[in-house]
Amino acid sequence: MEDVITENIIVEAKIANEFNLDMIAEKLVDAKYNPDNFPGVIINFPGVSTILTKEGKFICTGTKTMDEAKEVLAKIVDMLREKGIKARKRTKIEVKNLIISKDTRKWIDIKRLAFGLDNVDYNPDEFPGAIYRGKDGLIALVFDNGKIVCTGSNDRGILEKFLEEVVERAREVG
Repeated sequence: MEDVITENIIVEAKIANEFNLDMIAEKLVDAKYNPDNFPGVIINFPGVSTILTKEGKFICTGTKTMDEAKEVLAKIVDMLREKGIKARKRTKIEVKNLIISKDTRKWIDIKRLAFGLDNVDYNPDEFPGAIYRGKDGLIALVFDNGKIVCTGSNDRGILEKFLEEVVERAREVG
């Protein structure tokens, strides 16, 4: 499908057997850890957020490519190793979720879309777009300016097929 943009890739990797989150928060200046609010250490970079869990997992959101995600993982591992914390770079990185978008460059009547289809919610007082719910947890946000944002799968092919479905339904409804 043409003109589809990857907006975000959420990835996860096991980079240690386990982490002592209190020690990481103490040793890394940029780390944020408040176990009463969230059970992970958060480390932010411009446009990217990472989470380290006590189970040794690395979770990253905000990158647009796997290469970017790998660079962030390497940066985190280097930061940990510099402080004497064991972590591995060579590990399988798993895509957990993708967010893609397309600008149809055509106005979409989202009120008509919501009234014409049972699987579409639209409440402009709460959100400026329509929420189109697909099978298996797929979700599209549809905006009247023609932009459509899809999420709910780690498979780009599935998301692109879903995006095509949403574009087609929007055309059919008018």
